[in-house]
Amino acid sequence: MAIIKSVWITICMLIVVHVQVGSAQQLVVAPSKNYVQTPEGKPFIWIGDTAWELFHKLNREEVDHYLTVRMKQGFTVIYTVILAEHEGLTLPNAYGEVPLYRQDPAKPNLRYFEHVDYVINKAQSLGLRLAILPTWGNNVQNARDGKRSYIFTPKNAYQYGHFLGDRYKDKPIIWVLGGDRNVDNDQARLIWDKLAEGVRAGNDAKQLISYHPAGESSSAYWFHKSTWLDFNMYQTGHARRSIPGYQYAEAHRLLDPQKAFLDAEPAYEDIPIKFWEYLSKRSPEELIGSVFDTSGIIINRDYFEAGFFTDKDVRQQAYWGLLSGAMGFSYGNNAVWQFVGTGKKWVIPSLYTWQEALTRPGAEQIKHLRFFMERWGFSTRIPDQSLIYGINRHGTSHIRAATNADKSCVCVYTPVNQVIVLNLSLSADTVYKVSWFDPRHGEIQHGEKVVSNGPVEFNPPAAMDDCLLILELKK
Repeated sequence: MAIIKSVWITICMLIVVHVQVGSAQQLVVAPSKNYVQTPEGKPFIWIGDTAWELFHKLNREEVDHYLTVRMKQGFTVIYTVILAEHEGLTLPNAYGEVPLYRQDPAKPNLRYFEHVDYVINKAQSLGLRLAILPTWGNNVQNARDGKRSYIFTPKNAYQYGHFLGDRYKDKPIIWVLGGDRNVDNDQARLIWDKLAEGVRAGNDAKQLISYHPAGESSSAYWFHKSTWLDFNMYQTGHARRSIPGYQYAEAHRLLDPQKAFLDAEPAYEDIPIKFWEYLSKRSPEELIGSVFDTSGIIINRDYFEAGFFTDKDVRQQAYWGLLSGAMGFSYGNNAVWQFVGTGKKWVIPSLYTWQEALTRPGAEQIKHLRFFMERWGFSTRIPDQSLIYGINRHGTSHIRAATNADKSCVCVYTPVNQVIVLNLSLSADTVYKVSWFDPRHGEIQHGEKVVSNGPVEFNPPAAMDDCLLILELKK
């Protein structure tokens, strides 16, 4: 078989073009309701990185470094939060400023927002879009955080939303409400509705809005029919390997009205599986020095017996989701979302500092994911599991398939090296060109052409682990 590596020149050209188009065009939902696009109708490649503490922790030199690396890796969207979860109201940013006066959302500290301005403008100059959470969900009443005082009311939520919408209405931003919290009372729902109403009033409804829920939940549970919710987000989370994210996708495709969707928080690379169980067994004071050091770097990996999510877990959820109808993909790394580094406060112990983690395998493989989405037209893909012949069990070996309207291109993802049998039902004059795409290294291997009818068996190259089978109609 001939081996052809992903064309690096093509990738670089795509990134250069993307940077040059870094204008303040706002995204819109495509007429098909399956993805988002530019006003001219160009499908938007949504590949997000999770940087929740970006505004809160990094100085401008660090911001420049982080955003530049992510742009070069092929990311297009950066998730971050203005009122961060961890001491975001009381711990000053890199320039000594907190976001609100007296913790009142109706009284924003404009000096804090000068740094927010800088980050937004820097991202725009690099051709990146920010998916911004106005606040983390712990600042709105919810059962998880219990009975205590919360800073948001319906009135100040509207005022704060209007301030943000008006201040950033000409910036390439997507607004994301919520923040790892579900909506479990009427007051919370009213506050989120008012926050959305304020944003839309401030920006003349020019920017898209979604909602980020807690693990194994979806924005559709509370807001699917809300007029302000432009697309749905669900979270498969960090509880176990091979969580069937494709089932969330299948469920969202059945909703009425139809709305685009994606997994806003699949398992982060390098995060301990079910980390909360291990961190609750003993106090942090007991674990410092034996499990992790004072800067949050893990020194005893064996303590986390379930292990850590890897780049393979990242790829699995990415391609499962895309071939099940998702509008894009969200990546995260445990060190990067919280910017773990010497002298910086941390939440979940990490294997690396954030600077080291920027080039972890899962992040470096994003360019191959982008190449796949560009090369084989993600926006025209239609999930079609009827192509899979025989038993297709749930779990680590589950196969996903998608095609397009005329079935001129078929894409199949297998998370393990296994025989794939497809029910092609080819006519006598139908011939498919066969290719195998390696999502780890971006390599393409060409196979023999397919001309047979009925169930057809395909054997992945021995050197590939998880991979994609690509069939393209030979004309």
